Amino acid sequence: DQVIDAIMDGQAVLIADGVNQAFSFKVNKKPQRSIEEPATEKDIRGPHNGFIERLEANTALIQSYLKTPALKMRRYETGLRSKTTVGVFYIEGLANPKIIDEFDAKIKAVKTDS
Repeated sequence: DQVIDAIMDGQAVLIADGVNQAFSFKVNKKPQRSIEEPATEKDIRGPHNGFIERLEANTALIQSYLKTPALKMRRYETGLRSKTTVGVFYIEGLANPKIIDEFDAKIKAVKTDS
């Protein structure tokens, strides 16, 4: 299953004869949009950035504005087929831990077939 997931993620997989292990390597460069102002959300003040499809780019954008070690992210994988990675950000010490745990339980309970 992990080998198939790696291949579906665009990684190269090395399988050697006589070895009980496979090795995966990130060699992919996925096409991506640049971070820019959303066309439907024009604003006069503030930065003109918008989230895109890549979690890594969105994480970097959030971290560029919230430069604190208290910024935390929890990762979740959703969808039985798509295996979409979702990130939930919060500021430790500011966010209520009970609410974070409730959210964690609820998002883990969601079962989607996408």
